[in-house]
Amino acid sequence: MAKMNLSELVVVKRSGQRVDFNGTKIAVAIKCAFDSVEFEYTEKDVYKVYSDVVNYICDEYCDRKTINVEDIQDIIEEKLKKNNYKDVYTAFNSYRLQRSISREMFSAKQQHKFVKAVEKLGLRSNSSLDSSPLEIIMDFGKTISNEFSKAYLIDNKYVRAHDEGTIYIHDMDYYPVTAISMLHLDLKSIVKNNISEYLEKVQRVISNCKREQPGEQSLNNLNELLVSVVVENFKLIYKRNLKNYLKLQGLFEYVDFNKIEEIINSLKSMIVDYDKLSPYILNSNINNIFKNAYEDSVNEVKDILFDSLSNFLKSIDEFYFYSN
Repeated sequence: MAKMNLSELVVVKRSGQRVDFNGTKIAVAIKCAFDSVEFEYTEKDVYKVYSDVVNYICDEYCDRKTINVEDIQDIIEEKLKKNNYKDVYTAFNSYRLQRSISREMFSAKQQHKFVKAVEKLGLRSNSSLDSSPLEIIMDFGKTISNEFSKAYLIDNKYVRAHDEGTIYIHDMDYYPVTAISMLHLDLKSIVKNNISEYLEKVQRVISNCKREQPGEQSLNNLNELLVSVVVENFKLIYKRNLKNYLKLQGLFEYVDFNKIEEIINSLKSMIVDYDKLSPYILNSNINNIFKNAYEDSVNEVKDILFDSLSNFLKSIDEFYFYSN
């Protein structure tokens, strides 16, 4: 009788989820069982049991479309006993019982995996000779934090997609301590008062985040946001200078300043279209005042921007120097 094509066999997990048959997982499970005992077995021993398991499945499930996870584990135990690997059988069976108890104690789908990861770490640390105690502790903490995130903090559908390789969730081990290694700061919500106050608020946001988040920080569209702040400051300064210059020359009454303010308030940049202003200027001699006020306002904004950016960069540099 021809052997069946195992790629057509579907494995039914305890949760009811159906996945393609994966011989590698069976081999890994058998290898872990052999590795968990003190006696040093060879790869041939592992392969012998694996071959027996796969051949049995091919023979007995040739007319079936599915096989349960529990059935695969029963077959592994049977072949371990048949080949007289009693200590390996005992270790494998004991591990299955522990998993069963864990699943009964933890009702959530991911919670028993959390316990499973902890148990694996404990077993691995007992037999690890290559790692220092500090490395073992760091590995222990990182794994526990990662599995805790998957069991309790992240929705199971995302965890499943992550485990299956459909998506990748970065830095899950940081979730329980509400910290991540990289952060994108959205600065849109910061009120745009003036250039210096805006950059001071940005600096405070960065500093506050950095105290709790040790990795990189990205400022999303800071240049675009800063442009809008600069334009708003220019409009305020231009209206102020224009009003003062007109009053100093005694020409304020010759312009419709309310209309001019509306036009300036509608600006999207620091470029002024004087053709739009001219209908509201009742004296042609006032044009020079508008231009002088404009040039002085632009220069004032440039000076404020330069000083504010210098202070901003200096504050950030000092903060990172002392925090390191």
